Parts: sequence; structure tokens; C-alpha cells
Amino acid sequence: MILSAIPKTLRIWVIVISFALLSAAAMQDPSAKQTGPDEQKGWPDPLLPKVSFVFDHAEITPSHFEIVVDSLGKGSYSSRSDPGGDSSRTASLSTEAAKGEDLGVTFTLSSSTNDRIFALAKSTNYFDGNFDYTKSKIAFTGKKTLSYIDSKHATSATFNWSENAAIEELGTIFLGISSTLETGARLQHLIHHDKLGLNAELSKLEQSTQNRQMREIYLIADVLQRIASDSSVMMVARRRAERLLQHSGGGRP
Repeated sequence: MILSAIPKTLRIWVIVISFALLSAAAMQDPSAKQTGPDEQKGWPDPLLPKVSFVFDHAEITPSHFEIVVDSLGKGSYSSRSDPGGDSSRTASLSTEAAKGEDLGVTFTLSSSTNDRIFALAKSTNYFDGNFDYTKSKIAFTGKKTLSYIDSKHATSATFNWSENAAIEELGTIFLGISSTLETGARLQHLIHHDKLGLNAELSKLEQSTQNRQMREIYLIADVLQRIASDSSVMMVARRRAERLLQHSGGGRP
């Protein structure tokens, strides 16, 4: 829906400033855990066109996350978990290591994925419209909001599930990126605190990658390489890490 209550020029600058403040706040947040191979490569440029995705679901971990990517592929990710959520379900979706931890990371997407994101956004007229399915009641899978901002647009759409294939594909891409980055954070924790747990986590990562629930595995190539080359890690886990590295294309966007 277009934020038409504000004059167009002012609206665009307000959102540009908001994106900049969001990135600055995430960088300065001392509670955010920084991980990932590309965290020193910079945050999305507030002056470039950007697509963002926000997810909220109180009963899963993370209960909230935000992804912003600019037209050059630079992205930021931040997540947090609600300590008051359904603990039994949380335990089934995340390791104890990751519960309650905030995550903040920057990354660079491959050009093919980033081009696809912006092409899909364009195909929906930059999220100008109502894309939420309301014909009948369906299961709640999370509140999802896609937004687009450039010098001519400031638009967003919120949905649970959509009949629009482009909207659903974008949701799948961003959910997959979140899953990959969250898994990378869990692997980092296990390296330091429970190396015997690495094989089980890597096994789940392999399965999820085959099912395409995980996306852009190269974003966690550094931690996979660290596991693969660590002689103190079980050989079966090291072999899994090597296979995942091969699947990721060597970690290069």
C-alpha cells in the first residue's frame, strides 16, 4: 500500500532517512552479535534503491527479523527472539545456544540473486497493492512485509500468504537467507562450546539445503571452511562442511 497521507517528496526522504537510521542503530547496538564472512563489507547504501523484508511470528525463533538489500547487493540482517514465546516450539526450531540471542550481520548477495529480487519487485509494481490472500481463512505462517524505496517510490505490502507468485518467491528467498544466517550463528556457537554438536547441525543444514529451505549458503562459507579445516572436529562433520562449501560455490557471490 502507498503511504499517501504524506506528500510524495517528503515521504520518500522520510523513508530514506529511516533506512539510514535503521542501519546506523544496528551497527551501534552493543547487544547485537556480529557474525558472517562479509560483515566488514559495509551496510546498504541509503541513497540506492532498496528492498526490505520484515518478518514477525511470536511462536518461533527468531520471532522478528529484518533484511535490507540495496541494488548493488549489499545487505543487512538483524533478528531477535521474544523470550515470552512458546518455549516448547522454540526448542524444536533452534538450538539452546541460539535462544534469546540477537543477531546482526551485513553481507553481499550474488548478482544473480540480487537481480532476481529487484526484478520480482518490479514485476509487482514495487509492492503497490494488496497482495494478502483474504478469500478464506488459512494458517498463519508469520506477518511478512515487503518494502521498496528509491527516488520515485516508497511502497510496501504486508501479507501472510499471497496468490501472487512473485510475492511468494520473494518471501521464500528472504526466509531462506534468514535460515542460513541463523544457522551460521549456531555453528559459530557450537565451534566454541560444543564441537560434538556440529555434525547434527550440519546434517540439518544439508537436508534443508536440498529442500531449498536454506538459501545463499555462501554467506556462511567462512564458518564452514573453519569447520572443514579443524582437525579437532569429527571427520564426518568436516566432510559435511566440505560438501556444503562445494554446494555454495566456494563462498563467492
